[in-house]
Formats: sequence, C-alpha cells, structure tokens
Amino acid sequence: MPDISFEALLAAHNQEYAEAEVFSQWQPPPGKYVVLVEKLDTGSTAQEEGDDMMWWSLRCMIIDEGSLFKKRFSIFSSSKALGIFKGIVEALNDGEPVEGGLKEAHAVMENAVGAALEIEATTTFSKKAQREFTNIAILKVLETKVEVGTAESTVDAPEPVDPEPPVEGTEG
Repeated sequence: MPDISFEALLAAHNQEYAEAEVFSQWQPPPGKYVVLVEKLDTGSTAQEEGDDMMWWSLRCMIIDEGSLFKKRFSIFSSSKALGIFKGIVEALNDGEPVEGGLKEAHAVMENAVGAALEIEATTTFSKKAQREFTNIAILKVLETKVEVGTAESTVDAPEPVDPEPPVEGTEG
C-alpha cells in the first residue's frame, strides 16, 4: 500500500530538489591549482554561547586541464577567525590591505565572483582534533573577471607543480 503522505511530500519538494546545489566537503589534494570563483555564499548562525557567527564560502571550480578539471570545492571562513578572513580578503585584493572595515572586506569577497585565482592546497594534521585538515591559500588573482557558467571559462594556467608532501606533526 503506497504511503500517500510520502507521495505528497515528494511532489511538494520536487521544485526545491530541482534547484538544490550538490553539497560536497571535497577539497583538492595538496598542490597548486588555477580556479574560477563561481559563487559567494554567506550566512549567519546563532551560537550556543550567544555570539552570532557570520560566514563566507567562495565556491570554486578547478580550471586546470587534468583529472581534477571542473571539480568544485569551497574556501570557507567565518567571524570565528577574522584574521583568516582578513588574509583571504587581502589576497583577493592583490595582496593589499583593504581600506575600511568589515563591510568593505565583504565587498571584496562579493567582487571575487568571476575571478580566476592561483591557489595552493596543503594538508596539516591536528593533534587536538585527531584528523587531517586541508588548507587553501590564495596565491594570486590571475584575472579579475571571467564569464561564469560558460564553456569559454578558461584561463592560461601555469604549468602544473608537483605537490609537496604535508609536514608531519603540524598542529592545526
């Protein structure tokens, strides 16, 4: 006997499913990559301690030719670590500090959509968390705007660099 409530919920949520983005926590293996910033997601989360947290997530796609071509990942930062956020913003601002405050820094993040970047992924092992973490460093902005969502989203990528092995015993 069919579950009518379940069938009704399938129909009710079909449009939401069609519009949903695939969620993945995949991060690139250690190495240097050329990526396209496709999207900026932002939000806020209420914390148990009473401090609200803001967060930013740059959705990136690898545009180097090779086995990871078109793989997507995110560069995440939050108000829990504003020093890390400030470093990301400065890297997106051609290595220059951003004049003003958090509002101006947020605008730099918004303007990063469509930018081609050279990034480096590294891994570190956290003794405290007892797991490995992937860190993404923005090395430089290669082009300020690339047309997002077209087959022509290509940038002359630097020659691939052999990844360096992670440093053992590094705390995260």
